[in-house]
Amino acid sequence: MIKQIFCIGGAPRTGKSTLAKELSRKLQCAYISMDDVIGWLKALRPENINPDLYYDQNMEIEDFYKTYPKPEQVFDGDRKQNKAAEIGIVALIEHFYNWDKVVIEGVGITPEFVSKLKVKYNVTELFLIAKDSEILTKRIYDNGLWDNERSYPDIYKEKERIWTKYYNDWFLKEALKYSFNHIYLDEKSTDTLIAEFYEFI
Repeated sequence: MIKQIFCIGGAPRTGKSTLAKELSRKLQCAYISMDDVIGWLKALRPENINPDLYYDQNMEIEDFYKTYPKPEQVFDGDRKQNKAAEIGIVALIEHFYNWDKVVIEGVGITPEFVSKLKVKYNVTELFLIAKDSEILTKRIYDNGLWDNERSYPDIYKEKERIWTKYYNDWFLKEALKYSFNHIYLDEKSTDTLIAEFYEFI
């Protein structure tokens, strides 16, 4: 049984993956990305068994935003997809007995999910919140959220900015609701974030 789980959640482009990878390196432990878990589950579970996993399947960016033009629609679809992937995280925790500790990150690492994990496991959580939305705006316009971020028009990045801010505000509200550890980003370095995370461990 894994003795210690470190959960890092937050909206897209808040730096979850960078922090999680560096933390796992410093702690010399396994690292799991929720995005990878979603990919594994798609390979194992047909669409008719769990359609929520496939809400964005085989869509180019133009088709995606035609199908989900409102930020609330993107948020709802993404939340359902990540909620459907929670079973994969739990399976990894319960069956990888050789892991002493593990770092897990992703948009799907929500305060609600962490509260469920805490019932059974030793969990230290951290939620990354962009207090200044301009931080997210800059990161989205520089890198986008889509695979071919360098080639698609800024009109789609503006849509990404809107629903990412929606997600960020939701994460703050939920972290406060559950009284969970959270840090406000102000372009802090990864080392600074890790140092602040250690205060919660």
